[in-house]
Amino acid sequence: MNKNSKTQLIVIIGILVIINISVLIINGYKGESIFKDTFIYVIDILATIWIIKEDRKKK
Repeated sequence: MNKNSKTQLIVIIGILVIINISVLIINGYKGESIFKDTFIYVIDILATIWIIKEDRKKK
């Protein structure tokens, strides 16, 4: 993994973290939605990592 792709991955994960925290704040930290939102957030990260790996294979 070169430096540029690491930076891109960090930026994407950072954006996902900010979005997830924003959603939790907007929802007012309702107990059940925290787990649901966190699960969706983890799936987003895994999907992003998978897309980046697939993109690298094509190059």
